[in-house]
Amino acid sequence: MYARVTVAMLRESQTIASDLDGVVEFLLNIRNVELAALLYEKSNGEVKVSMRSRRLSVDRIAVELGGGGHKFAAGCTVFGALSDVTEQVIGMMEREITGDGDATENAAGKRKISAAALNNEEAEFF
Repeated sequence: MYARVTVAMLRESQTIASDLDGVVEFLLNIRNVELAALLYEKSNGEVKVSMRSRRLSVDRIAVELGGGGHKFAAGCTVFGALSDVTEQVIGMMEREITGDGDATENAAGKRKISAAALNNEEAEFF
């Protein structure tokens, strides 16, 4: 599961990045979630990625993107558009979940849930 937050969302809600502390842990606590990520856009063109898992190695993903951390809690900062970084991270998460190098669909055949169902077109979950 992942969520993404844009600079506009932070500005409109009058929040700051530190207000997002704990969100990735909240996502991980949702039933049947094995890997969670929070991606938030920074005003300088970077995207901060925080990942958590109970059994999968998120540090491998973070290291591959130039970051680091621990096996079950890791993160990185990637320069790029939020949509591009999201696509890259989700592919890597799916690869980690399926345990193979070809992550074209997520494990267990779970369908993606659109943000429209949540009345927030900027947040996406799978």
